[in-house]
Amino acid sequence: MIENQNDVDKLEKLYLKYKQGYSQKEQVVINKYLITVFKKNHNYIRAKEYIKKIIMQHPLEVVSKKSKMIKQDAINALRDIKIVFDNIGIDFFLVSGTFLGCIREGDFLGHDYDIDIGIWSEDYNDEIKNKILEYGVFIQYDLNWIGGLKLKHINGVKIDVFLHFKEYDKIYHQGEVTKWYNTTFQLQKYNFMGDEYYGFEDFDKYLSENYGNWKIKKIDFDNILDTPNAVIMNNNAFVIHLYQLLMSQYAKNNKNKILSYLEQFKEKI
Repeated sequence: MIENQNDVDKLEKLYLKYKQGYSQKEQVVINKYLITVFKKNHNYIRAKEYIKKIIMQHPLEVVSKKSKMIKQDAINALRDIKIVFDNIGIDFFLVSGTFLGCIREGDFLGHDYDIDIGIWSEDYNDEIKNKILEYGVFIQYDLNWIGGLKLKHINGVKIDVFLHFKEYDKIYHQGEVTKWYNTTFQLQKYNFMGDEYYGFEDFDKYLSENYGNWKIKKIDFDNILDTPNAVIMNNNAFVIHLYQLLMSQYAKNNKNKILSYLEQFKEKI
């Protein structure tokens, strides 16, 4: 809903006006939304101010809680998006953590909080987006995300639809901070959660490029700091990401790593 700086100012004023009526947990949630809209408007200074307030004023247990997917809800959401794309005549494919779960676990990863799928950039346009939304069970919850399409199923499960671009002998998909490059193109079908979904044929190459030794489960993993194929595209957004990691469970075992990166940008907590 936020389109410009005037909208951001209105949102912040409303929060400050009624702040005392919110619980500690509610304040953290609203602060995170404010950080998001500051980032969207490239106001990285204000985003950092709010992150530092959260870090100093609230315990990690309150700040870092993230809802995991309910397995059956995730299955239903994935099947619904498959129905939509099948009706349109477009092949999508499992990527990132969802594809890792498919290959290594034969299941969703236990700590996953969303579903990651990809489509080729040439297959996507506004008409495709409208058909997805017209199906009636998805909403688009981040209107300005540059990676593709962020969807939320009616049951609450989030699906990131990453556009995949072909660039010479590589492909890449991207987020606000990073581009992730891969060198495998061919797709094949895999049995997953009682249905068939496309994934990369050379799964070992794809997963190695994304995760290194993907066969070993990692207690902590960040899709920007810990992915071998990540290329930072926006240093300001990267710094905000580092600060946000200090508000996550990832910081429990990796605080020094995060601080080391921040020091490279002459940032101090």
